[in-house]
Amino acid sequence: VKAKKSTKKSTKDIEANIPSAVKNQAIKDAKSLFATKVKKSNYKIIPILKRPVCIWNNQNYSFDATHISIPFKVNGKSTRVKIRALLSDKNNRNLNLLKHKLGTLRITKKSNKWIAQISVTLPTNKRTGTKILGVDLGLKVPAVAITED
Repeated sequence: VKAKKSTKKSTKDIEANIPSAVKNQAIKDAKSLFATKVKKSNYKIIPILKRPVCIWNNQNYSFDATHISIPFKVNGKSTRVKIRALLSDKNNRNLNLLKHKLGTLRITKKSNKWIAQISVTLPTNKRTGTKILGVDLGLKVPAVAITED
């Protein structure tokens, strides 16, 4: 922030016992945070991340019905560690959603529980009809419907 520009960092500059892909993701997130928050505030605000967050991209993790497999460094070597996770719900909706295209995995801590958040891209179905109805559920007016005509 003092230099008023983004510095070039690589995985060699970060001394952490995590795989290089995770280090690269952290560098990208820091550059993005610098570009969006610090530059727009004219270099006055230094953002502080309040919650501990760890992010893996879609190529670095896998899962099954009971475990999430994440790469960690153990004894200097990158190995996949299986972590037990509760992925099922009443109608197996979570497992059905996870069959689609997966995005990043974020692990955060919320009220003394570790939560894994997986972004999913769902395919959209194109409609063939020409009539469109929009519904606005407002606070003062219960519902307003707008048609194309």
